[in-house]
Amino acid sequence: MWVGLACAAAACEDGGTTAQKDTAKTDVSDIWLPDIGGDSGASDSAQATDGVIASDTGDGSDIEPGDTDIAVDAVDAVDAVDAGAEVTETTDAADSTGGCQNDAPCSLPGLLDCQAAKCVDGQCVAVDKPAPWCCADNSCDDGNSCTVDSCHAQTAQCQHIADLTCCAGKQVLAAFDFEASLDGLTIVDGPTNGNGSGKVGWKLSPDRKHAGATAAYFGNACKKYDTSATQDNLCQGDGNALAVSTELATTELQLPESKKSHVHFWLFLDTEPPHTQTFGAGTCAAPCPSDSSCVFFNGKNQCLPEKDLLTLEVVVGTKVTPVFVSLSIGKSTAGGWQRVAADLSPFAGKKVKLRWRFATGTGAKNGFEGVWLDDIVIETVCPAAACSTASGCSADSNACTLDTCSPYANSDTASGACLYGVAPDCCLSSADCSDNNACTTDTCTAGTCGNVPDASQPACCTPAGLVADSFESGGLTGWTAVGLNSVGVRWRALSGAGRPTVPAGPPSGAMAFANESGTSYADEGLDVDVGAKGSICTKPTKLAEGTVYNLARFWLKLDTEWSGVLPSAYVNPPIEGLAKFDELKVEVFQGGLFATVWSSDVFAGSTLTGPDPWKEVVVDLSYWAGKTVQVCLTFDAGDKQQNDYAGPAIDDFALEVACAKSDCSGPQNCPNCDDALAVPLCDEITGCSCPAP
Repeated sequence: MWVGLACAAAACEDGGTTAQKDTAKTDVSDIWLPDIGGDSGASDSAQATDGVIASDTGDGSDIEPGDTDIAVDAVDAVDAVDAGAEVTETTDAADSTGGCQNDAPCSLPGLLDCQAAKCVDGQCVAVDKPAPWCCADNSCDDGNSCTVDSCHAQTAQCQHIADLTCCAGKQVLAAFDFEASLDGLTIVDGPTNGNGSGKVGWKLSPDRKHAGATAAYFGNACKKYDTSATQDNLCQGDGNALAVSTELATTELQLPESKKSHVHFWLFLDTEPPHTQTFGAGTCAAPCPSDSSCVFFNGKNQCLPEKDLLTLEVVVGTKVTPVFVSLSIGKSTAGGWQRVAADLSPFAGKKVKLRWRFATGTGAKNGFEGVWLDDIVIETVCPAAACSTASGCSADSNACTLDTCSPYANSDTASGACLYGVAPDCCLSSADCSDNNACTTDTCTAGTCGNVPDASQPACCTPAGLVADSFESGGLTGWTAVGLNSVGVRWRALSGAGRPTVPAGPPSGAMAFANESGTSYADEGLDVDVGAKGSICTKPTKLAEGTVYNLARFWLKLDTEWSGVLPSAYVNPPIEGLAKFDELKVEVFQGGLFATVWSSDVFAGSTLTGPDPWKEVVVDLSYWAGKTVQVCLTFDAGDKQQNDYAGPAIDDFALEVACAKSDCSGPQNCPNCDDALAVPLCDEITGCSCPAP
């Protein structure tokens, strides 16, 4: 049993579970969310938003704490080693006090690859090894401004990667990484951008970013630019959205007269599709303007102005010149980050402002995510950086940098620049991974950032209970029913259906998905291919952030048609392409999206194995740290065959803040091994594993 909250912050034992990383898609277009104050079965009253399941959210169980420098008390010894001084050694192995007189007997536990045990002032201490070994990026500066210096996480060796964009006299005129603020950019929003949680505007958000911890986002709390989508209506909107608009502008910049300049930035864009997807492409006699599409509409070919466009403009005095219009990329970046570059050479020697402008024109069809910007750079261009999409760029042998030619959006030819930027969601060093949080350890491992709570700082964490329900009251106060399709079978509080509080003691109350008697989830009134299904969700709860782990924890007894089936024979669905059946899931609802974070696949569809049918489930919710979420339990029978089983029963449900976790708290939290007779192993350090054959 996980006991992390039963002790002081500085002495908490690890506990957790390896949750499923498969984030299945959930169609929530038919989901209704009534508030229920008890077990009354009140009718649904509020429809949830259409949503796309957030992909690859996972549970964070594959992110392990990074290596950290070991503090050394012997400051003089460290200074001596850093300065290249020689530490005097004697021939005697140790003195009578148990200290040391030379390095030979020194052996310290927990040494990093970059450290060695040295005898200093009669005590064994850890010191950094000399170059090329390294413990941190700042130990690797080679004094060359044209190399990217970092400490390789796996080898603890310094690496120096050539910056192929480096040249003499190169100037960065302005840069905006959106890590702490909007960096002095000026915002001018339209007068009808809404209010409350439906207000659409610019903000910093960690939910998407090209690099670092945050990016600039134009949208609202529901991750849409629909002003009628609010948290009160679960982000579904009410059809009364207003037109929104905004301008994001730099201060005035002086472009050099004798050097070529350009701008490049990273863009994530999700807006209303072009008219050609609605009306079909036309054949116009003359090219349409950059903000219009040629369509066959009302019986003729014509240029139809587009709405919901993002435009980058160069402003010189009162003259405005667009250098990028999002219609050129189909008004979308197809679910990923895309680099956009534009040539500023036509404005050499002039004072300019760069302005990103977005406008919808109307409030219709605004239920899209909106605009994300990150890592804007305005700079002069090295002659060697010039390229064309045909010739490409020289490879720099780094898998985390992009070696392709970035075409200029305002060029009639295929000309562009070799920018060698960091690929989206990739890192070159731990410096690229800073989340500006002193209570986390930032690491870059194999190009992937990790921001792991720093367990060495217990002062950053206070254990706490956020939600707790033992279901003894006979009602489900504070819970919300979601997507029920049956009148008789639903989530309900049942007395006497819970886990015994003491061995052989009377059972407590529980929450079950079943009929009124708690004996079955069969409903003969449903179609043959439809089984009883539904979700139950906690109240909206803000999860903690910092050196903490947010956990959902509960006890589960699951009796389904998989009961009695050997784990080795569990295949759900039994035929690829069919829907799963008799499955319990833990889902997180946040920002209009449902994400699956745990599935009863872990128990092969049933917990009726071993002497105790009650199994503890611990799910890590750290991905949503700092966000307001609802945690939902979802059961779906899949069809109405063989449903005369008790179904899922939940007891002692809690959302908790813990100071540490491990990948498992016992074999019951581990996936089943291929061998039906094998018991999964749970180790506090290495997590889950299957015994060797």
